[in-house]
Amino acid sequence: MSDSMQLDTVIIGGGITGLYTCYQLLKQKGPGHKIALFEKSERFGGRIETIEMDGFLAEFGPMRFEKKGQPLLMSLIQELKLATCYFPPYTPATNLEALFDLEKDEGRISHGHQFNALELLSLGILACSRTK
Repeated sequence: MSDSMQLDTVIIGGGITGLYTCYQLLKQKGPGHKIALFEKSERFGGRIETIEMDGFLAEFGPMRFEKKGQPLLMSLIQELKLATCYFPPYTPATNLEALFDLEKDEGRISHGHQFNALELLSLGILACSRTK
């Protein structure tokens, strides 16, 4: 971008809020509205990220929403032709609390094992696979 470029809007952050703001401004103001969107990392999306690990998809950030309670989000999903998938609601049957109390034991189970991030993620994947 040249030093003399005139901008109408500058958006700092390419997370979901920055991307949505940019999208809405372009829709409302038209393609002639000059917007710069700055993101410090190598990817857009902020805390929303999906990573594939050994054939499983792991979601980081928001994972579920109630369709009835989110009319703006549902409208955006339809407008962008995005797919959604069913994510089972929280129930005691999908909860690992009966097996592990991570808060109480600060990430340790009864025999004193300290979980690393990958092990915690594996527990989450295990919990999801049990609900199928």
